Amino acid sequence: MKDFRNRLSISDQVAEQLLDAVISGEISPGERLIETKLARQFRIGQSTLREALQQLEHKGIVTKYPNRATFVTELTEKAVEEIYSVRSQLEPFAGSLGCKRMSDVDYAKLANFLGEMEGSSQNRNFRALMKCDHAFHQHIWKLSGNSTLEKALEFTCAPLFAFYLVRFTYFVDAPAAIMQDFAKDLQDHCKLLTALKSGNPELAEHVFRDVISVFRARHLRHIGEIGRGKARFDGQPISPQEIRSPS
Repeated sequence: MKDFRNRLSISDQVAEQLLDAVISGEISPGERLIETKLARQFRIGQSTLREALQQLEHKGIVTKYPNRATFVTELTEKAVEEIYSVRSQLEPFAGSLGCKRMSDVDYAKLANFLGEMEGSSQNRNFRALMKCDHAFHQHIWKLSGNSTLEKALEFTCAPLFAFYLVRFTYFVDAPAAIMQDFAKDLQDHCKLLTALKSGNPELAEHVFRDVISVFRARHLRHIGEIGRGKARFDGQPISPQEIRSPS
C-alpha cells in the first residue's frame, strides 16, 4: 500500500505557492485576492482555492471579510494595539498554567526552539527563525492544558507572526536597528523560558506580562518604520554576542 502521508494535497500546494508569492513581494500586503482569477491561474476549482485560502487565513497571511473579498493581511498600528490588548491578557495566563505542567522534556523542547532561532538568525534564514518563534509560543499555549485558550491565542497572534514572515523573510527590507531587535527578542524569549522553569505561576505571569509589553512596543516601532518607508536592510548580520542560552 502506498504511503500518502507526506504528499501535499492540491490545496496545500496552492497555499504554499500563494505564500511564496506574498513573501517574495509578487503579491503585496493589502492586495485583494480575486478567487475566480486565481482559480483560473492555478487551473483548479474554486472550492479547492478556498481551502488553500482558508489555510492562509489560519496562518494570518490573508484576511477574509464577511460578504467581501479576501485580502493579504496588512497590519496597522491600530490592529497591532488591538491584538496586543488581547494577547497581554491571554498569554500571561497561559504561562502561569504552563509553568505548573512543564516537564524536563518540555523544557528541552523549548530550549531547542531557542537554539534553532539563534542558528537561523546567524544564517539569515528568517523564515526558519519565524517558524521556530511561532512553534515556541505554540508549545507554551498547548502546555497550558486549556484547548480554548490555546485556540484563542493561535487565532489572536497569527497575524503578528505573519507580518514578520511577509516583511522580512528575504532580509532585503529592514534597518540595522530592527536586526538588533531580533537579537534582543531572543533574549526576551530566554526570560520566558526561565520563568516557566521556575514553577512559580505568579512569577511566570508577571514575566510574561512584562515581556509581552516589550514585544508590543517593538512591534509597533517596526510597523512605524515600514509605514515611513525606513525599512532598509544594510546587509549586516545579526550579532549573536548578547544572545545567551536559557538557564
